[in-house]
Amino acid sequence: MQMRWLVAALAAFVVSSSGVASAATYTLHAGGLCSQDYLNGKGSATLFDDWAGVTAVNLRIDQRTDHNAAVSEMVGHLDTYCRGSNDCYLIVHSNGGAVIAQALSIYGGTPGHDWNINWVIHQGSNTGGSNLSDIAGTWWARWLSQALLCDMADEVTPGIHRSTFDHNDTYGVTQYMLAGFDTWWYSDLFLPDEDDGVVGMDSAAGYVFEGVKANACGTPRWSNHVPAWYCGFNRDHYEIKNAGRDCLRNGASSICYSG
Repeated sequence: MQMRWLVAALAAFVVSSSGVASAATYTLHAGGLCSQDYLNGKGSATLFDDWAGVTAVNLRIDQRTDHNAAVSEMVGHLDTYCRGSNDCYLIVHSNGGAVIAQALSIYGGTPGHDWNINWVIHQGSNTGGSNLSDIAGTWWARWLSQALLCDMADEVTPGIHRSTFDHNDTYGVTQYMLAGFDTWWYSDLFLPDEDDGVVGMDSAAGYVFEGVKANACGTPRWSNHVPAWYCGFNRDHYEIKNAGRDCLRNGASSICYSG
């Protein structure tokens, strides 16, 4: 299902924002689990740098050992790029979705953290945790999925991510959710619904409850979590990393849908 209304809304927002005087506007990119930045994490990607006057930034956030430390690094970046007369867009992948969601929920609007964030695009977001993380410590799980090859892998379970912070508190920032369904051969053994091989639809789409979800357009979802362009993308967890870039460039199209 095409989300044509969303395409129009995003386009209108960008046009209206472009006329606002500001010191600088940035598109910040954050990678996922086991990465240290966006470009060099799992899955090849490039930055979205198409908009005149908007600077694309590859954020350095270490997601190899400590999730809460990664959140603190994200908070530091938001303080640097998104305060005062500056404003930001964010494009995040995988556990980068949980990192920005936790930062917004816990720190957004607190003293020193008055950020100007237009929206966040989540690609294969792990904001609700991945069931693969529950078995991340086993040798056979690590053999199956190189996405689990770092110490932080057992910190991103649904039980942890869904209970650590209030997902409904997004600091008023809309979270656009891009969820893939091009699964891998083994993931159906561990993930409860449609999935991209690493993250289930219940997490990637921002659903309130765990469990079987056929697509990203159902309810109930956490506040300000909106399916973007399609109710699901024919991409796996690594391919979805470029979906935001492709859809911002091409709108609802075959390139947006499957790359």
